[in-house]
Amino acid sequence: MFFAQRLKKFIYLSGLGLILLIPQIALAVKLQDPLNVSDPYELVARVIQAILGIVGTLALLNFIIAGFGMIYSRGNPTSLQKYKDNLYWTTLGLVIIFIAYALISYLLGILSAVSTTG
Repeated sequence: MFFAQRLKKFIYLSGLGLILLIPQIALAVKLQDPLNVSDPYELVARVIQAILGIVGTLALLNFIIAGFGMIYSRGNPTSLQKYKDNLYWTTLGLVIIFIAYALISYLLGILSAVSTTG
């Protein structure tokens, strides 16, 4: 019984000591910046580029699916109209995304110029 209490106390104090040492261990480790970003605007630009890459890939996939769907519809008017609508809405979505990208780039350029001069 006495040994079990001492073991429990030892485990408790060891855990507490380890928890108190974790910040010191974390401060001893030098982490490298995997993005190599020094400016928050550059980070935003990289995130936007990644999102645009994903959106472009999905749009291309949607165009391919709609094209094959139009081929395999074999002249069925309802099916053909469905895939034409798919192409229309995909194109419209890409136009909206590119306009939004142009606006964001323009605004970030203005904000970057203001922050460096002001």
